[in-house]
Amino acid sequence: MNLPEREQLPASGCIQAVLHTGVQPVLCFCNTSKTWGGGEKWHLEAALAMARRGYRVFLVCQANSALYERAGEHPELELFPVRLGRFSFLNPMFMGVLTNFLRHNAVHAVVLNLPSDLKCIAPAAQKAGVARIFYRRGSAIAVKNSWMNRRLFGLLTGVIVNSQATRDTLLQNNTSLVAPERVHLLPNGVDIAAFDAALQALPEQPDKGTPPAQSTRPLVIGTAGRLSPEKAQHLLLLLGAALQPLGVPFQLVIAGSGPRLEALHALAERLGVQEHVEFMGFQENLASFWQRIDLFVLPSLWEGFGYVLVEAMLARKPVFAFNVSNMPNLVQQGVNGRLFPLPRGAETLEEAGPLQQMAEAAMQLWQHPEQGKAMGEAGRAFVEANFSQEAAMHTLEALLR
Repeated sequence: MNLPEREQLPASGCIQAVLHTGVQPVLCFCNTSKTWGGGEKWHLEAALAMARRGYRVFLVCQANSALYERAGEHPELELFPVRLGRFSFLNPMFMGVLTNFLRHNAVHAVVLNLPSDLKCIAPAAQKAGVARIFYRRGSAIAVKNSWMNRRLFGLLTGVIVNSQATRDTLLQNNTSLVAPERVHLLPNGVDIAAFDAALQALPEQPDKGTPPAQSTRPLVIGTAGRLSPEKAQHLLLLLGAALQPLGVPFQLVIAGSGPRLEALHALAERLGVQEHVEFMGFQENLASFWQRIDLFVLPSLWEGFGYVLVEAMLARKPVFAFNVSNMPNLVQQGVNGRLFPLPRGAETLEEAGPLQQMAEAAMQLWQHPEQGKAMGEAGRAFVEANFSQEAAMHTLEALLR
């Protein structure tokens, strides 16, 4: 593996020389996921934000991954593609390449994403003399209290978590895994100006108006996310089945791709809602999705943060979700949306009691669209007040320096 070319370093090429000459520290974001998701979005946006603030920024990513392809569109980032596997940390040649890369470029701070990144790059960073080593944790899943995890977390300067729910699961199996003062809460931020610009670039749609309860205009309910078990899009299909006997005309719009697509198609047919469902596939830009829907439902079984909920609020959509993970910190009951108990083992409509409640709440919004509009406006104000990307990146910059 060849090291990327670089400009001449200050005299000694060491980290302290970089810091004391007034040159901006060199930063490195490491995310070797092959697929695209919230973590990859965060790492790309954070890397770009730091580059635009004048830092030299490297991005270590899996060769030919979705993140690699997208990051390649931004010349301000320097890419270092790797082929990192489950046991790469046992390969001394691979570990030597990582160490030399970090040392050669006088990297001052690294931010890691996956457990495999932690396993490989944290030891390499320590050996290379990297001053600040952070693991960014974005999933509300408990960390095993293993000997290796205790050792790896001991190498870290700190852990960045995207919500209190993620922090709680981080320490669930070992409250001493990381000292409390080394766990930094940094909620996801959103680039509000860019989000609005994408919406404004769309052709204008005719005003839907305020139809009476007897209107035949369908209630368009959407969700967006990878089609995987934890995202639980099958619960949205069950919600559609619960709406049918209520006489509410509806359409379900599902944005995303993933391994459960065929199973979801089969379930929609079994429930008799296939004619009401549109699978949009993966969407590079969700602007047209936001324009189409009336109500956003996040059926996830757990979420580290729930970034797509924030985007839905920014688009002025009322939001429904289950009372799990970080959702209570985003959804203000009856103000910007509604929370419902999580169905347990719901594979049929009879087992999914809370979905009956959700269906009745959706019917209420269909009958009284002014309520949904008020929730949407409240959600927009909530996001503007709490989830500015600029503020989030300012906090991140302080940690990395």
